[in-house]
Formats: sequence, C-alpha cells, structure tokens
Amino acid sequence: FVDPATVTSASIELAAGAVKDLEGNASLAQTGATLTYIEDKTAPTLVSASYNDLADELTLEFSEKVKVDNTFIKTGITVKKPDGTSKPITAVKTTENSNLVVVTPGEIKPSATNKINIAKDAVQDMAGNKIAEVKDVTATIIDLTPPTYVVFTTGSATPATYTNQVTLTFSEKVNKEKAETAANYEI
Repeated sequence: FVDPATVTSASIELAAGAVKDLEGNASLAQTGATLTYIEDKTAPTLVSASYNDLADELTLEFSEKVKVDNTFIKTGITVKKPDGTSKPITAVKTTENSNLVVVTPGEIKPSATNKINIAKDAVQDMAGNKIAEVKDVTATIIDLTPPTYVVFTTGSATPATYTNQVTLTFSEKVNKEKAETAANYEI
C-alpha cells in the first residue's frame, strides 16, 4: 500500500490467480480501478448533546468519527453552572472511535441551566484535526425517571359521613389532564 500523505490517487491491479474463492476458482487479472485520497482538513464539531438522567450518561454527537483514546481529553469536557462553577466529566464509556461518545458527567449534571463546554483541542478526528472551543451548549434532557407521589388525606372516614379528600403530590410536573382523570386511580 502507499502512504496517503505522499499520493493523491493510485491505481489498483490484481494479478491473474492472485486470489481464489472457496471453490478454488482463481481470480482474473484486473486493472483500471482507481483510488483517490481526499485529505481531511475539517475539524470535528459538536452536533448535539443529550443527557439520560436515569443512567447518568451524557451522549455527545460529533460531525464525524473522533478518536476515543489517550488523545481524548476528558478534563477538557465540562458541565458549567450559571455562576461559572464547572466540573469535568469523570469517565468516558465509549471504547471505540465513533461520532457518538458516551461520557459520565461529574458532580454537576447537565440541565436547562447547566451547560456543556468543550475546550479547544480536547477532541480530535481520525485525521488529527482538533475541535475548536465549544461554549454553553444545552443538552437535551432524556427524562426516564417515572414520577412518584405522596398521598395526603383530610376529612371524616365514617361510613355515614364519608368526606375524605385525597390529594396527591407528584415528584415532578405531570400531564394535568391525565393526573385529573379519576379513572386513572383506584382506591
């Protein structure tokens, strides 16, 4: 093979009989195939970020495949609070080079107000092009935690004057119409 750094295109030839299939049939001579090298000079960019709160995973989608090895600088990826306090991610869960990289955020979790930042050169593509600084990206929050509730009752519970009122307080905002539909509850 030739080094792509020294050549922009190359011809590929296969000699007669150089390759055989499983039945023993030999290849015919082939010429004329051309391979053109296109040098990648484009740095990767961050396309999107999404945070799964249940798994505590932040998925970063880049414009192209990036190296997930010792060149991936996890301390260069941070989550920043509105007051400017930031903490780096703590782990990279993706083990293969990919355009999707899953990481574990540190002490500060992504939210509507806590933003993702990537330092210049913290991520590079397969050709070694390094990312430019990325500032204040809001991650899409994937809420997989089901709501829970607490029950409060008031009133009288005697059979003749049954006036108990049940109030549910949910752990997060819920769909009002569904929450107020009596058929969704059984007492």
